[in-house]
Amino acid sequence: MSVDFNLQTMLRDSKGNGLFNKTRELKKQINNLQEQFENVMEELIDAVEAEGKIIAHVDGEPLPYVLTVKRSERSVLDKETLASDLGVSQSSLNTDGFVELANEQKVTPKMLQDYKYKETGRKLSARKAKKSDLEIIFSRGKQ
Repeated sequence: MSVDFNLQTMLRDSKGNGLFNKTRELKKQINNLQEQFENVMEELIDAVEAEGKIIAHVDGEPLPYVLTVKRSERSVLDKETLASDLGVSQSSLNTDGFVELANEQKVTPKMLQDYKYKETGRKLSARKAKKSDLEIIFSRGKQ
């Protein structure tokens, strides 16, 4: 038995429709701003690394900021390769999944060490200038 449906949908402007479209537009703007922010931050970090230390002045604040770059290193588990080698999905590599794999003796602490690697990063540090920083700045200007 075949049933034919003739559905006609009438699109109309509504408050909900307008708000939904506005949220989608705002999400696009947020993503664009986030991308711009990351690009500018990367350029700033590169500039600070090249110059060593930067003194930055903020309008309306009496003391400048001292900008430096700190390097960080963290240990990361390569879950993608581990999941592939174990024949399980990457999403199953959570606390419960590791317990189950350990009970089945498919994974050991030593084995996990083989799938770890070091990831380095850079982070901008901004702090208000101390009196000693200001003395250095002023003494450079007198030379």
